[in-house]
Amino acid sequence: MKEYNFDENKSMGETVRIDDIKMRLNEMGEQGENYEDGFDEYGGYDEDDDDFDDDYDYDDNGDIFGDTAEVPGRGEKPVRRQSRPAEKPAQKHKGGRRQKNGPGKWLYIVIAAAMVVFVFAAVYFVSGMNGRNDEEQEAPLADESFYGVVVSVSGDSFEILNTADGKTLFYTIGSGVPITKEDGRMMAYTAIARGDIILIGVAGENKSVVSVEYTDDVWEKEDFTDIELDTAQRTISNGVSTYDYDKSTLFIYNGGFISAEEMDKTDVVTLKGVGDKVWTVTVEKYHGYIKLENVDKIEDAVITVDGEEIEFTDNQAAVSSGAHTLGISGSNIEELTVDIHITAGEVYSVDMASVQEKTGVLTLNVNVDNCIIVVDGKQVNKDEPVVLSLGTYPISVSAEGYKTYSGTVEINEPLVEVNIELEKIEVKTATITVDSTPSGATVYANGAVIGVTPFTTQINYGDYRITFEKDGYMDYNVDTSVNEETKTISVLLTED
Repeated sequence: MKEYNFDENKSMGETVRIDDIKMRLNEMGEQGENYEDGFDEYGGYDEDDDDFDDDYDYDDNGDIFGDTAEVPGRGEKPVRRQSRPAEKPAQKHKGGRRQKNGPGKWLYIVIAAAMVVFVFAAVYFVSGMNGRNDEEQEAPLADESFYGVVVSVSGDSFEILNTADGKTLFYTIGSGVPITKEDGRMMAYTAIARGDIILIGVAGENKSVVSVEYTDDVWEKEDFTDIELDTAQRTISNGVSTYDYDKSTLFIYNGGFISAEEMDKTDVVTLKGVGDKVWTVTVEKYHGYIKLENVDKIEDAVITVDGEEIEFTDNQAAVSSGAHTLGISGSNIEELTVDIHITAGEVYSVDMASVQEKTGVLTLNVNVDNCIIVVDGKQVNKDEPVVLSLGTYPISVSAEGYKTYSGTVEINEPLVEVNIELEKIEVKTATITVDSTPSGATVYANGAVIGVTPFTTQINYGDYRITFEKDGYMDYNVDTSVNEETKTISVLLTED
């Protein structure tokens, strides 16, 4: 007899053969015949059976301990086991013998029939479940398919860029649409994300989505660095490999869109594409910026990041986000190294005015004690060292009776010592004799009293205004030059 199946194309689990069921029934029938002694053909008591009493055991109270027959398995012999005490017979028959009411073969037939019904019900249930699963997995066939780039997601509504024609349309991808991963497993539509490239199957006049697949035809390049973008030719390269991208290619950072012009060679990206074209550029590690303030304070400035010199445009340079070591050096500053952290998309400002400049100590040795020293427009004390940043400064030293010193001093090392020798002014004097009529007039030379007439005194060579003053007389002024050893001045005063 053939195997019984509802559908030859579907797996039904363990197959139940009618032959097996029949054999079980026969075995149970044979077992039932062993209990048939003492009963008539209808299962009643047979008075002629003298072996009846031998079929039961009695306890001290005369109760019968019945025998329970286990239903044998396939190919097994019936086993008789002692069970709980059976109820006493309701009445005795002739000769004091009890009426038999033990189990008959009909009981086993009923049990076997129940098992058959159970087996068939289980088979039918499994078959129904498999049928429902098959129906759930069946989906309409696609009329056409295309590779699409997920531009945006809103619930079960997806904005898809068709890579074949460059058009962007909205599609509904609900829970009823089968979505298959590359390994064949199913996934939920909620796992579809912006930037994914998927094979979309559509059907019907409305071009409804009937299937979504992630396939091996979509290639991916991770950790793409040292980026070189040619926005005119629409190419992206790392110096080794070059790829074309489309005018509609998505550039994504942190879930949002950026432009190709915002990319920098320090960025780390993942490329996704179909065929020979990139359709998604996802920035995994974006750049920030270093901006220099008051950079004119530093001479011959050199700025390094992680030991490599970087170039600045308008005092600003792009740097990959994360931790870096910033180095600042110049001819007039102490070399500085500092740890910094660049935040993606933000500017890290460095005020060069706050950078410690190189300094030197200036010591001046002047041959005149009472002198005035001015360095870089500021008066300083003669006996105190002057701390100055590296550079060149104007300096002047003056003292009475000495020629004034003017020059520059260069601070180019930690200790600078300068010796200044002031030159004494050579002064020539003349003997001047002054008289007036009448006498007793007070005489001034350039506003300073030099005597009362008549008198003789010493005066330095030079140009003077000599003034005579006397009560009752008009003031008298004489302009003269003293440029010889002796000189005489005599005047006549006029009454006021």
